[in-house]
Amino acid sequence: MNTFRNMTTKQLGQWGEDYACKYFRAQNMRIIERNWRYSRYGEIDIVARASNSLVFLEVKK
Repeated sequence: MNTFRNMTTKQLGQWGEDYACKYFRAQNMRIIERNWRYSRYGEIDIVARASNSLVFLEVKK
């Protein structure tokens, strides 16, 4: 049974971002922003904080 096969690319990306956020929270990281856009430069899927570090994550298939 492959549930991912019936997902659109957008749905799969959303699922991956949600999964990554759950993982980060389980590691006691705080999600600061999701889908953060910086004008013409693009988007970062997740910005999180782990103690004294910032983590920038781009979810890929």
